[in-house]
Amino acid sequence: YTYAWSNNTTQEDPQNLAAGTYTVTVTDANGCTATATTTITQPSGLSSSFTQVNVGCFGNSTGSINLTVTGGVAPYTYAWTNNATTQNLTNIPAGVYTVVATDANGCTTTQTVTITQPQGALALSTTKVDVLCYGNSTGSINLTVTGGTAPYTYAWSNRKLHGNGNRCQRMYGTNKCYNHAAGYCAKC
Repeated sequence: YTYAWSNNTTQEDPQNLAAGTYTVTVTDANGCTATATTTITQPSGLSSSFTQVNVGCFGNSTGSINLTVTGGVAPYTYAWTNNATTQNLTNIPAGVYTVVATDANGCTTTQTVTITQPQGALALSTTKVDVLCYGNSTGSINLTVTGGTAPYTYAWSNRKLHGNGNRCQRMYGTNKCYNHAAGYCAKC
């Protein structure tokens, strides 16, 4: 027999073909012919995407990665650089995570995700000025906040909230704040 394929191959069993429609004409020793057509299909392309949640407080393990894989042939398997084999990661620290998702045919897609965290731990330092004379309201506290993620909110023990970090004093039933620019206490 001789074989004449539509892709110009003359083998009986062509190999390494891309998806598509192929027609073959087979001729025997007497010149008789027969024709057949077949279509080779393929799955849709394998791809992946992700959403992430970064670590909120320095040093914690509150990050997460939600991975979505589409195309290819399910089921999928997952191999993360932190040795996890689940689709998604939760309660992870800051770092770089790479995953290789593999479909049932051995096709792969790769994603790399960077989980971030604040530059440093939230830290507080204070500078105080004591009351100069008994019964006066001339004291103050200057609070400095570093690390974490701005903007900051403040909740002092006297339950007064101030965006500038200065302590509101409660003396003799009168709420006062120290005004650094003016140099005196004023009503809150």
